[in-house]
Amino acid sequence: MKTLLTIVLGLLLLLVVGASPVMTSRFKERLEDLRPVDPEQYFRLGEEVAEIARDDADRELAIRLFALADHLDPHRWRRSAILAIKPLVKEASVHRLLDANLRAWSSDVDFLPASGETEETGEDAAMAAVDALSSLRSGDRADLRRALAVDKATARFDAVSERLPGDSVWALRISRSETFGPETLDEDAVIATLEAQGELLGSEQRPWSVVLQIHQGQPMTVIEPVPLTDVFGIDAKRSSFRNGQWE
Repeated sequence: MKTLLTIVLGLLLLLVVGASPVMTSRFKERLEDLRPVDPEQYFRLGEEVAEIARDDADRELAIRLFALADHLDPHRWRRSAILAIKPLVKEASVHRLLDANLRAWSSDVDFLPASGETEETGEDAAMAAVDALSSLRSGDRADLRRALAVDKATARFDAVSERLPGDSVWALRISRSETFGPETLDEDAVIATLEAQGELLGSEQRPWSVVLQIHQGQPMTVIEPVPLTDVFGIDAKRSSFRNGQWE
């Protein structure tokens, strides 16, 4: 937690967004129409500003609008606000904090199948292809052959083979090697099989097994999401724009 606070305090010193009263005049009327009861207004205007941003003042304004949308309704706007802000900042340290914040806030469960992604008629074939990938990774030639013998399993395996060093024919060929075993695949190939399994299961994001493999079990850097207003040093209480300034 102390490390997190250090990062945040450092960012506040480097990135005090919106501290200047200067605002681009072409947005003045739209800014004055904003109401805290309607966070979507802030986010939509932020998108417009970001799209035509030409200088730091415009980018700072867009970041402020996204951050205020997050503050006013984090459950609806935090994820979108983080994704919208990322292209507007260049500092690697800020990107790392935003990425960690996004992971901490996300309610998605990557290792579970997404509902409706797999047709019932193909479930057996998909699960057999998943089993085949597990067997390939563990070096179990008997289970690999048994899994690929399931009806249409090879087709499902081949459908994700672009992620892998080869298709089902390649998998069966290397399984016949005398050296086939748990160490046959290198680290990149192991990660590729995990990603392919996630795709077969209908996961929209990387499975946690892939995340753990890549980061070797390292803990996330943020335990609780950090409000974007805190990250960028914005006074969340000043969410109304009047007479050329936030109040």
